[in-house]
Amino acid sequence: MTPSSSIEDQAASWAARHCAPLSPAEEAAFQAWVAADPRHAAAYAEFESTLRTVAFPAHTGLGAAAVDRLNRRATRRRRRHQSLAAAGLALLLVGVAWISFNRPTTPLVPTARSLAVTARPDLRTLPDGTTVELNAGAEIRVSFSPDTRAVTLLGGEALFQVAHDTKRPFIVTAGEVAVRAVGTVFSVRYDEAEIAVLVTEGRVAVQKPTESAPPGSGPGGQSPSIVDAPTPPEQLLLEANSRVRVPLDTAGNPGPGKVAVVTARDRDSLLAWREQRVEFTNIPLGEAVTYFNREGRPPLIVSDHAAAAIRLSGIYWVNDVEGFIRLLQTGFRLEAQPAPDGIRLRLR
Repeated sequence: MTPSSSIEDQAASWAARHCAPLSPAEEAAFQAWVAADPRHAAAYAEFESTLRTVAFPAHTGLGAAAVDRLNRRATRRRRRHQSLAAAGLALLLVGVAWISFNRPTTPLVPTARSLAVTARPDLRTLPDGTTVELNAGAEIRVSFSPDTRAVTLLGGEALFQVAHDTKRPFIVTAGEVAVRAVGTVFSVRYDEAEIAVLVTEGRVAVQKPTESAPPGSGPGGQSPSIVDAPTPPEQLLLEANSRVRVPLDTAGNPGPGKVAVVTARDRDSLLAWREQRVEFTNIPLGEAVTYFNREGRPPLIVSDHAAAAIRLSGIYWVNDVEGFIRLLQTGFRLEAQPAPDGIRLRLR
């Protein structure tokens, strides 16, 4: 029989690897590993829960409870071996978790009540009528003048629907990159690794802000110098349904941008964060599916009591029913069978 410490090491490795999409071969290997031993699924669910405990609760005011829970779990395991401590550190370094599943006996946060909260991105209207949708954690600073509408994206991702005004260009600055528009729709994402600009309507110019003057206020109203591209033109113009990704070095300096055309599917995927989200805390699956069934698609139907009693915690996009089903299949080995009245979910 495989030692429990070895199973935990394998489970920690799979939990970390699931922070990014798996290849078909990797997914097949993972499913084979889960099916090989009933202890595998339980160990995987525990480590995935640990990862989410580290990465998510600070955004929901549960940080102290999460740290306490993580410390108590590590203490229990350390009495037997050091696997969890090492794996927990590895998972923390990964830094992102999409989801966690919890059995009724191990809820994410000790609570007598189930809780579900729906949320949408922070929507703001600027003085000129421009609307801004801010992804979770994004922050902006607005500075309008008679000549320029300037916005600084301090971090995160935002979508701008710019009010048309030919006399006052609209300029979003993120680090060493400025995005100049008049009336258009585009998003800007700014993190430590890169700055990405996606245009869905109209067109924008991507450029470097000047050091001595605000973006767009160069001599004679000319644009400041342009971010390098594979074939640098006088201006790097992005048309609708195109995207540029500008890598950043460790000092935050931009490198050559990479421009690509995006399909409608790519665009929807990149902007999926705008869709309605639901946050579950210790919610039974039988109750959770009702949130997904509001979208007008074939309903999810939980076919047995054991499956209906499974408890879920995490953030989900209610428009992504397919992704929700895949996660249920991976985390709890549920089957999803098409039926005349919808999609039936049951334990394998």
